[in-house]
Amino acid sequence: MADVLSFLKSIRLVFVGRLAVFVLLLVQGSFFAAFPIWYTDNLRWIALITLYFPAIFFWCHCLRIDAGLVRMFHTWGLFVVVALTPNIAITFAVCGDDLDKESYLGPNTLKVIVCFTPVLFLLLLNTAKDLAEHENYRNLATQLSLRIAIDLFDGVAMLNLVLDEKENQYGIEKEFEIAMITAACFSFMLTLLQMLENKLDKGCCQIRKKLVIIRNVIQMLFVNMAFLIIRLVIFVKYGKDESIFMAKNGIAIFLSFSEIYYLLRQDKV
Repeated sequence: MADVLSFLKSIRLVFVGRLAVFVLLLVQGSFFAAFPIWYTDNLRWIALITLYFPAIFFWCHCLRIDAGLVRMFHTWGLFVVVALTPNIAITFAVCGDDLDKESYLGPNTLKVIVCFTPVLFLLLLNTAKDLAEHENYRNLATQLSLRIAIDLFDGVAMLNLVLDEKENQYGIEKEFEIAMITAACFSFMLTLLQMLENKLDKGCCQIRKKLVIIRNVIQMLFVNMAFLIIRLVIFVKYGKDESIFMAKNGIAIFLSFSEIYYLLRQDKV
């Protein structure tokens, strides 16, 4: 009887999580479309919400046939490539310079909408159907939730720096803002490699060592090193304290270097 009750509770929890995913996708997509409409007074920008449709439709299809962890990986890939990254680029390009901190659709609202991203990832990954069936999948989901969620928040924090500039006018140049947005979007895209480096098959998980090494090199040089340099420039030149995330980037560089070292050492043994 206790097992049945526990199973029923887990079903309700998964249902609530999936409902939250659906709501967050719709809300984030709607707000990303609303910003260009608000600042350009052009209703044609409503078409931006259609960029979310492939991820939503594919995810709903997966729920109907097989909501396994691999399919949640695919859903996240569709979301990042087709919906999230293009919408961020378009929103900042079209109305980034005109954001009004006194408006409802201002920098603070955009910060909240972008912050939905790590929450979406956590809910999407941890509502996969086969987590309850395979302990290896469950452990992998937990591991990826910690690592990727932290990386996503780091990218979100980089975008928030650009939005802080719109509010407080630190004097950051436009070209530097573009570099920050590009680095943040690239970090979101790199989460796909973090999932792809795990080979899942019938409850078993194996890592693709070469891909792990490649991903760590890319992440170390083009994400964490880039973020560290950007934040160091902002700290020194513009007086904006980013010491916490600078420490995070430094730790991440060390961890990537260590993982590469031990993987290469294993191959030699």
